[in-house]
Parts: sequence; C-alpha cells; structure tokens
Amino acid sequence: METTDIDSVSALYTAGVQAVATTANRMDGAAWSEPACGEWDATDTLRHLVAVVDWYHQWLDRAANGDSSIPFTEDEFAVRNSAGIERYRDLDGPTALLQFERRANDYLELAIPEWERPFGYPGGVVTVGLHCGIAATEWHLHAWDLSTVRGPLHEPKRANELMVAAANAIAASKGGLHGKVIGLAVPFAAKRAPWKRLLTESGRNYGGK
Repeated sequence: METTDIDSVSALYTAGVQAVATTANRMDGAAWSEPACGEWDATDTLRHLVAVVDWYHQWLDRAANGDSSIPFTEDEFAVRNSAGIERYRDLDGPTALLQFERRANDYLELAIPEWERPFGYPGGVVTVGLHCGIAATEWHLHAWDLSTVRGPLHEPKRANELMVAAANAIAASKGGLHGKVIGLAVPFAAKRAPWKRLLTESGRNYGGK
C-alpha cells in the first residue's frame, strides 16, 4: 500500500478517530483522571488531541495557500504540547472527545482534495496524503494510550498497512522528528507483531501499565 492511496489511508485515518472515540467512551468519572500517556491523564490526552488536530488544520490552510514551510522546529514540541493542553483546560474529557472527533473528521474531508499538495510539518515536507498517514498513526497510538486506562488494549485491525503508511510518510520527510525510527518502520510489514514493535519504539509499554 502506498500512502497516496486515498481510500486506504482514509480508512486507516477514520479507524484511528473511531478508536479514540471507542476507548474514550469506556471511561467513567474517575477514569478521566487516571494516567494515560506519560504525565498526561486521560482528559489531558484528549485535550492534546484537540490541540494537535488544530495544528493540522492550520498547516493544511498554509499548504492550500502555497506555503509548505516547516511551521515550527522539533525542539518546540514539548512547549507547544503543554500550551495546547492549557489552551483547552476548560474542556472536560467527554467535551474534548466530541471536539476532537468533529475536527478530525472535518480535517480528512478537507485534506482529500489537496492530497498531493506539498505540506510542511515539524518533521519536514511531505504531501497532504502522506501526512494523513502520520496522523492515522497518531490517532491509533493515543487510542492505545486511552485503552490502558479502561481496556481492552487497542490494536489496529490493519496494523501492517498502518505501519507502511507511517514509514512511507516518515521516509518522504527526509527523517525529521521521526527519523530515528525509519530503519525500524520500513520493514514493519514484513515482520511479525508490527504494532507491538511500534508501541515499543514509541516508548510505550506494550501489555499495559
């Protein structure tokens, strides 16, 4: 599968959004305050996702206007992640989930007509379609994070295709933010347990916390 395959990548992307919703909808009141992704609890993880999809909309707007420059440098991620969560501090978990779902689904609809347009993100310059492969990976990884709070643990049904989509996008960006995993990601589809390997390489403890 190539990441320029709109149908395949769109399906992976949509499945990722749905997986976030499925895992988050298993939360009860107390679960929203439990650790989900590093120092973030489940609510902050959803706030982060809202901030991320806002970035994606901004970057797509820039690309549509012919600007494919890198929006900010990789070393700014920690500060910008914190600022993004703070920006949405007034959103509780369920509200953040609804906003993420709406914005993420809107993004894909807007991205499809621009699929082959050059697109700048902190990892480099790819196409809009290639970046949707990266976005799909992000959604599935954070769905897994949320599933560690209230299982069962999330695993994409099409894990091999997801890994190829992400690897192609990463390679196309000439390394950048995810450059250290290129050599590991490219052969994922030919190896057993590609999802487990991606979880491990992204610093996640496969099997739960």
